[in-house]
Amino acid sequence: MNFNTQKQSSGQKSIIAVVLIIVLLSSCALIGSLIAWLTDEDVITDPNEIVIGSVDFEIYNNGTKITTVKSTSDGTSPNEVSTTTSSAVAITGNSTIRDVGITIRNTGTVAAIMRVTLRVYYMSGTTKIACILKDNGFTLDNQIAIDNTNWVNRLSHNNQVASGYTYYNKVVQPYTISQLNSDGDRVTQNITANEVELMQEILVPESMKDTTYYIELTVEGVAHAGNIYQEEADTEQDIPVEAYPFGILTEDLLTEWIAWRRDQGVR
Repeated sequence: MNFNTQKQSSGQKSIIAVVLIIVLLSSCALIGSLIAWLTDEDVITDPNEIVIGSVDFEIYNNGTKITTVKSTSDGTSPNEVSTTTSSAVAITGNSTIRDVGITIRNTGTVAAIMRVTLRVYYMSGTTKIACILKDNGFTLDNQIAIDNTNWVNRLSHNNQVASGYTYYNKVVQPYTISQLNSDGDRVTQNITANEVELMQEILVPESMKDTTYYIELTVEGVAHAGNIYQEEADTEQDIPVEAYPFGILTEDLLTEWIAWRRDQGVR
């Protein structure tokens, strides 16, 4: 979907409320092979091999990094990142088309897959009004359309409410890479093409064009290569695992969301 009418700049946006980035740092191979927790080694190798490295994320609002606080981890439990304020991202403007401007970077050293818990709403006094999703022809003030290309939505009430999970359908490569130059010195380079846009635009009713909308989100990520769910799916061996990435058991979701598969190593 692309809203190809005049766009109004989203204006000044405030910081996200309660953003948690949960990094599941596990990596394993076939039965009898090494099972290793991801560490902070700077190694990027073939996507079909076990990769020792780190997965982490940062969230940006119109190019500005959101201030976060990260929990410590012993390597066997998830890391968490949360913002330090209680304000959601405000999508302002006096237009029915709103640019969003929220992006996510994989600031770790290995390729990852991720999902976002999303919530879009506006305020009526002190009450948060959840937004209902509809492609066009709005008949209610709380209806909106969203343009989030490259994401697979599994939102509330069969994708009828702008609240719930959305899965990024490509592997997220590290935003910064480190390598040796011809002189043997280690240099780093930012790959801006690896930054992921959460949502391009939202479309709101004419009656709500001056209303401020808010977005809250949670980001979860796990290393792409070498995980036990890939071994079960790709080799059809009898590996005793009961869940796919993020504990997913729903087969119809896995049909659409293919980023986690072994053959999806190139973004």
